[in-house]
Amino acid sequence: ALHGVNNRLAAAKEAMHNAGFSVAEQKVVEDKIAAKESLAHDMAHQKSLLVEAEKIEAKAKVVVTSTAAAAAVVEKVYATAADDAAQSQAAKTSADVKLATAMERASKAQAAAAQSAKRAADAEAKADTGLQAIAHAVAEAKKAADDVVQAQEATVIAAARLSR
Repeated sequence: ALHGVNNRLAAAKEAMHNAGFSVAEQKVVEDKIAAKESLAHDMAHQKSLLVEAEKIEAKAKVVVTSTAAAAAVVEKVYATAADDAAQSQAAKTSADVKLATAMERASKAQAAAAQSAKRAADAEAKADTGLQAIAHAVAEAKKAADDVVQAQEATVIAAARLSR
């Protein structure tokens, strides 16, 4: 394209020369052409910069989208962690309640066992007292039986003396 522009420029210079343009007039036309070429070059450069800016903007949008997606994943992870922590706390609380209930039941069972042991000790003491009373009654009955035997013997002896 540049080669074609240079050929046309050369043809235009030759046409101006043939038409009788002075060197100063040719210079003015060439300066106008150069200014337009510079402007066209600047516009092409600006267009190139605009295309680059659009590419950068597209990349930035991708980064923003990716960042938003990553933030959503992080938020989900935090939410999951918070949920796990809440479930863990609930499980700990439940375990604490169950432990307290078990300790209360164990305490009641221990109190009941102590009461049963006291009752057993009281029953044993009563049984010992009852056995002692029975042993005493047996001893008294034996004495009474001995006294009866002695009284019978004395009666027999007294009857024998009387019959003589």
